[in-house]
Amino acid sequence: MSTVRETFGLCCPKCRQDDRLMVQITNTAKLHGDGTEAVGDDEWSIDSPCGCTDCNYWSTVTEFTVTEGGQP
Repeated sequence: MSTVRETFGLCCPKCRQDDRLMVQITNTAKLHGDGTEAVGDDEWSIDSPCGCTDCNYWSTVTEFTVTEGGQP
C-alpha cells in the first residue's frame, strides 16, 4: 500500500504526517432536476488549498510538497 507522500509527494509541513491531508479540488458536474452528476477528472494545482486534519494546519499544496530530502 502506497502512502500519500509516495503517491503525491505531499506531507504536512507542521506535523510531518501524510495520511490525513485534504486538498480542495475542482470538478465539473451535470445538473439534473433531482441533483448533480460529477463528470471528468478531479483537478487541483500547487495553488490549491491544502490542509492537515491531524494538526489543523492549512496552506497551499506548495507548502505541503515534499523536497528531495523527503520533507516539505
